[in-house]
Amino acid sequence: MKNKRFINRGLQEPFQACAQGLARLGRLQPARPDPDDGRQEAPVCRAKDGHLYGFDRATNGLLYRVPVTQVEDVAETFSPGEDVHFCPGATGGTEWNSPAYDPQTNLILVGEVDWCDTVTPKDVNELQSVALGQPWAGMATWNPFGVFGREGRADGHWAGWVYAVDADTGVWKWRLKSNYPIIGAVTPTAGGIVFFGDLGGNFYALDAANGQKLWGQELGGAIAGGVITYTANGAQKIAVASGFTMLAWPTKIVTAKIEVLGLDSASAN
Repeated sequence: MKNKRFINRGLQEPFQACAQGLARLGRLQPARPDPDDGRQEAPVCRAKDGHLYGFDRATNGLLYRVPVTQVEDVAETFSPGEDVHFCPGATGGTEWNSPAYDPQTNLILVGEVDWCDTVTPKDVNELQSVALGQPWAGMATWNPFGVFGREGRADGHWAGWVYAVDADTGVWKWRLKSNYPIIGAVTPTAGGIVFFGDLGGNFYALDAANGQKLWGQELGGAIAGGVITYTANGAQKIAVASGFTMLAWPTKIVTAKIEVLGLDSASAN
């Protein structure tokens, strides 16, 4: 573990409970974690189709559906042997981390993948010719780096987004585009800061109110897991996992590690 220089901006104010945003378990996150605040509870979830969904907890009715990454050609039809291009692709849209909620700004925060896909469906004879137990993805290539289609960065669609969406209305208030996909957690703090990282290994702190970049540092490996804040010996720390590698994602091959960041003594005073 390594300690990094960090900025002095109200990091000494952790939320009072995990339910308010520092810990995320599951895909549905209550937009109103406090049932006594007199306001509507609205579970939200993000999906592989590139949208954020808000629901009325009392009726299960849909409150809003808002795009949070590039959505293009989703109604294209598939024909055997013909290339079909669409966004988000198979690894675009959302991945495994859930949305975050900042009760101070009433914003839902989501990190997204902006990565399109081109696939070539097989005809029925080709599909039936695949032996039992062999890899099968319904397309005319066995390239292990393209099992979900041709996800090329050359067409300009390799990026990520952080969207801040009003929890009541679904209207986005600010957004930030990254040069790399964002599949890790987005973590807000009570100090008005939002932390996130991208697959380029860049770790950032943003102003929760407007998305302005406050600080950033390259950590040496792709960031795809959780981001937590905690207190140790009276000092607040930020911990983030870096070094994510997977065949479907063209990331830098490095040894995974946990990075621990905090205020240096000069900044804290």
